[in-house]
Amino acid sequence: MVASGHRLSGVAGLVALADSTAVAAYEKCFGRLPECTNRVFVKRSTDGGRSWGVRLGIGGANAEMAAVAGLGTDVDLVWQDGDGGVRYARSANAGVSFGRPRLLSPWGTEPSVARGPNGLVAIGWGGDDASGQPRYSVGVSTDGGRTFGSKTSWETSVLWAPERSAVAVGDGVVYVAYIAADAPFEAGGPLLLRRSRDAGATWSKAWKLEESGGRSDSDDRSGPSISAEGSDAYIAYSITDGLGQFQVLYSRTRNSGRTWSTPAPLSADPSDNPQISIRDGVVSAVFRRLTDTSVEGLYRGQLVYRRSSDGINWTAPDPISTSDRLRIARGLGSIENAILVLYLDAQGVLARTCAHPACE
Repeated sequence: MVASGHRLSGVAGLVALADSTAVAAYEKCFGRLPECTNRVFVKRSTDGGRSWGVRLGIGGANAEMAAVAGLGTDVDLVWQDGDGGVRYARSANAGVSFGRPRLLSPWGTEPSVARGPNGLVAIGWGGDDASGQPRYSVGVSTDGGRTFGSKTSWETSVLWAPERSAVAVGDGVVYVAYIAADAPFEAGGPLLLRRSRDAGATWSKAWKLEESGGRSDSDDRSGPSISAEGSDAYIAYSITDGLGQFQVLYSRTRNSGRTWSTPAPLSADPSDNPQISIRDGVVSAVFRRLTDTSVEGLYRGQLVYRRSSDGINWTAPDPISTSDRLRIARGLGSIENAILVLYLDAQGVLARTCAHPACE
């Protein structure tokens, strides 16, 4: 049953904290398109998403591409500032207030952030080197975001990064997934996974999940999505056969990334746009089950929810929304006995709290 729906604006991210607290980060455009000015805002809920407090402005003019993570009472926020740099701010009081923003990189796009136990924080962002070759970079902190070590970068695809990249943090391990470049400046490439057990000082060899994982015709179908807890981690992503048919797959590790399971489908139906999350050993997944894969239909579909307590056996797909208007999941979290879903529809971003097993 739908407990609430709260309209935000623009692209958004979500983190569910302890008890009933959740924090959403989003961007809002002031003025008329295409000349409007973006700003990044944060809202928090203390009742499981049933109601949301007043917005808190973060960053200056033309800030955008916000992402948020957190654990306990710590909340991490990253965004691209008006000069194209990647900035980071931290809250120690569950999003009530944030410290002074700091510049992590003078140039970067589509930043992502993850937090794990013992002050381990990872931030990833896209950019390019002096030759113009696109790269995906990761910086890691071991002191809760107060300082970050030297970044590590890998070559990525021209067209499919950094929208096709993500980071996650488990118990003493950092995961990164990105689309590699088959050759310099080549568009497309394999979906790779790496891990670090020493806070980003060294990284494992790449684990290839797909030859062309995450490829699609639309940035709104971006992936992958990664979530970690303890020694477990899950990754979900969409692939396409190049003919407009999409499928959502997932893989898991139970040993801190030493090995990964063979990718398996989350849906037998054409699907894309996955979000995956693990909390207290329960895995939740949201994806879009496509109802119209024609260009005219704009790949419309229903958001569908599934969960699993062992990562193998999943509940039957349950629709979150009955409408098949354009639905794009932006965030997913488990909170108390419910799930909190952030998704983009034709009117902006909507935050909905849904009792298990799913919304009605």
